[in-house]
Amino acid sequence: MLMAILASVSDLKQTAAITSFSILSTHVILNYSAIRLRKKIPNLKTFKAPLYPVIPSLGIVSCIILMFSLPKESWIVAAFVVVGSSLYYLLRRRT
Repeated sequence: MLMAILASVSDLKQTAAITSFSILSTHVILNYSAIRLRKKIPNLKTFKAPLYPVIPSLGIVSCIILMFSLPKESWIVAAFVVVGSSLYYLLRRRT
């Protein structure tokens, strides 16, 4: 929904960059979670990561490299998302 609104009011190139940044940052979090889950519960039968920890580590590195190739507008939006998420979690913990 947010991307549809963004695409209608801004340049499509900027919208694509912001979308790419959000997808890459999601993949960084997922790869990090795979490493952390495997360290926390090493004998989990339902979760297998091939060539652990090489593949998740390469995933993190490659996504970060691709993120640095995106325009600065996507980094500005990411900063707003980080600040907004931080405020949300800080205010949520106080209640």
